[in-house]
Amino acid sequence: MANRKYDPELKSNIIEEVIIGDRSAAQVARDHEIPESAVYSWIRARKEKNDLAVLQYKNETPEQEIQRLKVELKKVLQFKTPSHMIEKSVAMIA
Repeated sequence: MANRKYDPELKSNIIEEVIIGDRSAAQVARDHEIPESAVYSWIRARKEKNDLAVLQYKNETPEQEIQRLKVELKKVLQFKTPSHMIEKSVAMIA
């Protein structure tokens, strides 16, 4: 397969679709008819460039990030611990 060059703006838009959207990198790659490995490579390169373990959601304030993470934590804890422990954990964070 030949190495294709992609427009930097297209790369950025695809990365944003994966990070902000609710679709996987594989789904976005299929939609744009781009190899899945290329999308993962672009995401990894962006993270390394910005020295980030996780990219922040676009235009998200720190307060919004905290709220989003609390909701995500609550969802994860629902599957691993009894409900009374979830309430204690969330109360400790808040």
